[in-house]
Amino acid sequence: MTEGHQIIKEELEDQISRFEKYASRSKEEIKNEVSEIFLQTLEKEYKSLDKIYEEYLSISRDMQYLMDECEGEMHYIRMEWFLNITENSHRRQVLFVMAYV
Repeated sequence: MTEGHQIIKEELEDQISRFEKYASRSKEEIKNEVSEIFLQTLEKEYKSLDKIYEEYLSISRDMQYLMDECEGEMHYIRMEWFLNITENSHRRQVLFVMAYV
C-alpha cells in the first residue's frame, strides 16, 4: 500500500470511528448537546440584545436632554414674547397719555 493510500485509509477509519461514536450516543446525550448549543446561542443573542438596549438607553437619555433643552428655550421665547407685548402695550399707553396730556 502506498503512502497516499495509507493516509486515505487512516482518514476514512477516523471518519468511521467518529461516525460510530456519534451514532452510538444515547438520546439523552444528544438532547443535552443540542440544549447546550441552544443555550449558547441564546446567551449570544441576549448579549447582543443587551448591547443594543444599552445603546437605546443612551440615545433615549440624550433625546430627553435635548427635549428638556428645547422646552426651556420655548419657555424663554414665550416669556420674551410676552414681555415684548407687555412692553409695547405699556409704551402705547404712555404715548397715548403723553399725546393727550
